[in-house]
Amino acid sequence: MASAKSYPTLEERVQEVLESYEIKELPDGIFTMKAPSAQEAYTVNTRTGQCTCPAGQKGKPCKHMAAAKELLKQKEEKHEMEPREAMRILGWVVKQDPERLLDLSSKQEAKVFKALATILLRCYEHVTKQELEKLLE
Repeated sequence: MASAKSYPTLEERVQEVLESYEIKELPDGIFTMKAPSAQEAYTVNTRTGQCTCPAGQKGKPCKHMAAAKELLKQKEEKHEMEPREAMRILGWVVKQDPERLLDLSSKQEAKVFKALATILLRCYEHVTKQELEKLLE
């Protein structure tokens, strides 16, 4: 009797993507993911739920989308947001009357603190000196 062929679980395939693929995060929830042996990268759009891989083009769940969502989850757990979004929020804060900032709702306050944490945590990695100078103008 032949034994049934064993296939990796989705979690195992996602882990493979996270460990071995070249992954780039772009703005607006978009990622590119390139396998070590591939010529071209797949594009994953987490906002639309689309991936350019064969499974994704057929509307089926794929390991690339699952990996992108895992990265976003990890980022959320670190209290980070996209650097450009953080810069936009902090730019708004800088332009406000300090008295107005005292009236922020707890949700708005949390978003401002999250933006600040993102800038502090990822400053050297993502924010250029010119962007910081522009923010402080």
